[in-house]
Amino acid sequence: MPKLDDKIVQELEQEDPTDFHTALLTHCRSLIEMSRTKMCSFYDKWDTHDEVYRGERKEDASDQKAEKRGEPVKMVIPLTYSQVQAFISFCFALYYQREHLLEMVGTGEEDHKAAKIAEALINRDLRENIFESKLYQFLLDCSRFGLGVWETGWVRETAIEEQVVQDAQELLGQMFAGETTASVEVTRFLGNRISSVSPYKFFPDIRLPLGDFQKGEFCGSEDEVSMVSLRQMEIDGEIAGLEHVKALTEKDLENRTVRLNHIKVTSTLRSDSKQSQGTVLITKCQVQLIPSKFELDGGELMGDSTRPELWNVWYANDKRIIKAQPLGYNHGKFTYHVGEFSPDMHRTVNEGLSGSISQLQATITWLINSHITSVRKSIQNQLVVDTSAVEIKDLQERRPVIRLKPAAQGQQVDRFVQQLKVTDVTSGHIGDANQLHDMVQVVTGINDNALGQFNSGRRSATEARAVNSSAAGRLKLTATLIFRTAIEPMARQMNSNHRQGLDEETFVKVLGQVNDANDYGAFKGITKKDLIGSYDFEVFDSTIPSERSLQANQLQELLVAIMQNPMLIPMLGYDPRLLLKEILELRGIRNPERFKVPELRQQELLNMAMIGADNGQGAGINGDQAGANGAPNIAALAGMVGAGGGGASPANNGTNSGGNGRF
Repeated sequence: MPKLDDKIVQELEQEDPTDFHTALLTHCRSLIEMSRTKMCSFYDKWDTHDEVYRGERKEDASDQKAEKRGEPVKMVIPLTYSQVQAFISFCFALYYQREHLLEMVGTGEEDHKAAKIAEALINRDLRENIFESKLYQFLLDCSRFGLGVWETGWVRETAIEEQVVQDAQELLGQMFAGETTASVEVTRFLGNRISSVSPYKFFPDIRLPLGDFQKGEFCGSEDEVSMVSLRQMEIDGEIAGLEHVKALTEKDLENRTVRLNHIKVTSTLRSDSKQSQGTVLITKCQVQLIPSKFELDGGELMGDSTRPELWNVWYANDKRIIKAQPLGYNHGKFTYHVGEFSPDMHRTVNEGLSGSISQLQATITWLINSHITSVRKSIQNQLVVDTSAVEIKDLQERRPVIRLKPAAQGQQVDRFVQQLKVTDVTSGHIGDANQLHDMVQVVTGINDNALGQFNSGRRSATEARAVNSSAAGRLKLTATLIFRTAIEPMARQMNSNHRQGLDEETFVKVLGQVNDANDYGAFKGITKKDLIGSYDFEVFDSTIPSERSLQANQLQELLVAIMQNPMLIPMLGYDPRLLLKEILELRGIRNPERFKVPELRQQELLNMAMIGADNGQGAGINGDQAGANGAPNIAALAGMVGAGGGGASPANNGTNSGGNGRF
């Protein structure tokens, strides 16, 4: 990140906040608190959804007694967990069925190489960020809370390495060029850093629907940051005025909770070590400001512009601003990315998967727990006892011998002790729970087929494909919306950041179709100049794996027909090589070009095939079936070479030899 402007640093480092500092802090804090007031109204509901997903519940007195007796306690049925995990698994299967999660294509032939380099850079950054874990957290938040949030930013991370350097050495009064080792600061990573943001700590402009948050006046988030990290940022010139910021205390959090209502803070623990410097609560506010309306301490304006500019303002513990600078990205947007499980412009925050089934989940849990409680009472061996005839201590202490009092001796025992007959009114609750479970699947669309389980009964292959396609239809809709509203906009910002900030040569491995075969699969040193071109992201392919397998089967049947009768190649105009490549890609075989045979090797194989055809011809005349079986395959091979270009004559020869061999 760029360093702060000197005049801003001078303002922030003053012990007593200046008028500029106070005005900017008041403006940003009022916007964040406006958002917090609305967002915190969802926290209690989110807490409930999170507890249900995790299967957490507080034990009551009856649970504690049952646990001591070794009996089952009441529980939360993990139905929501099953539904959420099935949805996440479906999204992963849908997104990662291609070579790259994000693929780009050039507008023209001259833009192809730049597109592939941009694609390689973006996917390099995704690997660096372990994007699978970020995507899992994002989809999990979408399912539980209705929204998931990312933040992206351009970073330059350095490290100290030992390297060999050239130096001048003196020997016998003469200078010679020599080599020595030295500790050198090198760039370890230059690219996009992706961070997951908790919905509890995300504050958009709530005057607009979440789908239009980029059109808002501001957008922000907050998080706890260690004082050690902040001191390093101050040394690097990214923040200022840290000496006036104190570490967060438990009392500060209590006061803040009372003042702001329902504050989510990750940890309030403090170390007993005197060397530990604690944490600071940092609120980040990206806000549209008019620089000419803010006056610095000496009368100078913060900026000359009379138009709104996007600024990045950080303040610590709601008291001190430690950063204020233009956001500086060419894309001109907030660096947050929001995905919703069910976007609806008529509500600020919409329900997720957990919310849509919360009442059904609660009812199923109650039915199961009430049945457990009823059965527990039924098997507790409750007795009706005549205490005048039975030693009650023998029953209370569960002694193996129960004594009768002298007055009851010689009489039937069942006159004095009988088990209490209890009718289990919850015997039908399990069946009711099963019916509600089926209703949950109707509501979410995540049924047995989506869970990888077929219903009982016979079903044809055509019926199975139809059911699978219908089951995946609703899930594909949600997954596609998340991709288009969150993943693709994030990738566009990442690409823009590459084109703006890649000022050092970096190396990526360019994969896919390239104009120069020598460039394929090689590591290339590139800068932002190599990204210049006209290209865009490919249209998201929402075809599920089962549908791709069906497409591969259909193309395979066509390829087999062409192989058996090469005359179909010129008649239909289909290229067997392209058919085979498409089949392999649909089957999940990455980069099938690596199996391609060089032209010289193709001719050698064709010559070998022709020799085999000549041998099979004689056998065919004598009535043997070798010619009949071998010639069509050879003709097909020759036809493929001919279709590939430069092989028309061998294709004809192969066809003729097939005809002579009882084809």
